[in-house]
Amino acid sequence: MCSSTDDKCRVPFYSRDPELTKDEWISVLRLSTRWFFGEMREVAIRKLTEMEMDPVDRVCLGKELHIHTWLLTGYEDLVARIEIITEEEAERIGWRAALKV
Repeated sequence: MCSSTDDKCRVPFYSRDPELTKDEWISVLRLSTRWFFGEMREVAIRKLTEMEMDPVDRVCLGKELHIHTWLLTGYEDLVARIEIITEEEAERIGWRAALKV
């Protein structure tokens, strides 16, 4: 039996469209990407796209998980917002990218 901290248990084999938190869907996305579960990856991307997501998180996850649309929309939102990028955000997306934004 899997423990509650075991990410392998988070992959929802029992349902095609379960109700999970954003963090759980991110775990599903990472695992489905790693294990080449294409259909589950598409479900996770769709579910996460429907959820509110910080632009920096979108950029970071887009880079990590090769999701071009998230990368693009994340950068677009960063460029469009009034607040300047913080030092922490610049470190997360990379200083070179932050300077361009």
